[in-house]
Amino acid sequence: MTTVIVPTIIKETQIVEATRIVQETHIVQQTRIVIAEVTRIVQETIIILPAPTTIPTAGVTAAPVPAPTAVGAPFPSAKIPTAQPSGIAPMLPRAQHTATLLSDGRVLLVGGSISPNVQLADVEIFDPATGISTQVAALHTARHGHTATLLIDGRVLVVGGYNHSQGSLSDSEVYDPSADVWTVVPMQASHGVEHTATLMKDGRVLVVGGAVGNGLITNRVDIFDPQINSWYIAMPLESGRASQTAQLLEDGRVLVAGGGDVSGFPAGGDALVYDPPTDSWTATGPMVYPRIFSKSVRLSDGSVLVVGGINLEDTLYGNPPHNALTSAEIYVTTLNGWEATGDLSQARYGHVMILLQDGRALVAGGARIGDCCWTNNLYSYEVEEYDPQTCLWEAVEELPRAGVYSAGVLLPDGRVFISGGETGLYGTNFLSDIWLYTP
Repeated sequence: MTTVIVPTIIKETQIVEATRIVQETHIVQQTRIVIAEVTRIVQETIIILPAPTTIPTAGVTAAPVPAPTAVGAPFPSAKIPTAQPSGIAPMLPRAQHTATLLSDGRVLLVGGSISPNVQLADVEIFDPATGISTQVAALHTARHGHTATLLIDGRVLVVGGYNHSQGSLSDSEVYDPSADVWTVVPMQASHGVEHTATLMKDGRVLVVGGAVGNGLITNRVDIFDPQINSWYIAMPLESGRASQTAQLLEDGRVLVAGGGDVSGFPAGGDALVYDPPTDSWTATGPMVYPRIFSKSVRLSDGSVLVVGGINLEDTLYGNPPHNALTSAEIYVTTLNGWEATGDLSQARYGHVMILLQDGRALVAGGARIGDCCWTNNLYSYEVEEYDPQTCLWEAVEELPRAGVYSAGVLLPDGRVFISGGETGLYGTNFLSDIWLYTP
């Protein structure tokens, strides 16, 4: 099943429902102990459900938001975690969800998909101190492919996404952890899926582009102001753009890198920089590869590392499945340009990327092709770390089970939290896994 389709560029979900017909529900649970550098702390739950015709959604009622507040050898055995959480509780199977580190160190898991046509309104909070995941107040509207941004006052802004019954969503919701309440904040237009949301230095959130349904890509740019709990329009892009990545630069500007339009290359250049005081966009130098579905982090020296994804040119001139990229490149702010850096050992699409406390960057999961046709041997099992000093990647561990569309965050104690995802043939197994990795 393919939801929002932008020809050869954007697909809201990579599940091919038509290739597999399931007449009944099979639930398999298996508990095992994994002694490895990546520690598994939940039960394995694989659920294959028949495709329903409707999904449960709660009624949406708007209310005022409360005023707040070269690849080397694996790492030695010393990398094995010295402690494990004391409690074990299964997370709901989910993929294309978000994981957001809250101000108190817990992790908010929002929405996602549980089967080809079922998107979740369910929300959980995972406590790394206990290893227990607890359900909290649900979203007003089920969704996957949304963004979630921690605001300065401790609330969480969720924007857009998609669900099977309503299509691309044009609303946003704000979660107050202190009250366990979600509040709908209306938007003037949809950003759908594959948009970016970036917290700026002044506490506002910049939302750029997105795939909004029926083969449409938006050039719209909106800003959320948490002081007044409202949206307003910013300078739009020259053309539509989706599947890009975005990072806040040290000087307060926002780098938007890669992405595509319905016709392929978006107008304005491979990458753009937004300047909040002037509400204006300027182009960077050309990227090494015009990428879509890549991931990025800002390194400690202020440069931005962009990794993996798919070469936009391949989507224009070749038929799927499209090979993912092993390449990485760096945006150098002083040059306003791009430089190639060391390659991954495994190509990545639909992966997780996290900046570690020591300044290295970690990638985990994903697949070596995009769009379709996944088999177990096409998922990227190796966990790799990038050293900015040597510009090389090192394979440090393997995930016992890899998939696409997981979510991850860096915990305050330096461990990496990774949850959920899709795996198996065509990505039809939805995972309840939680992995904790100690660098």
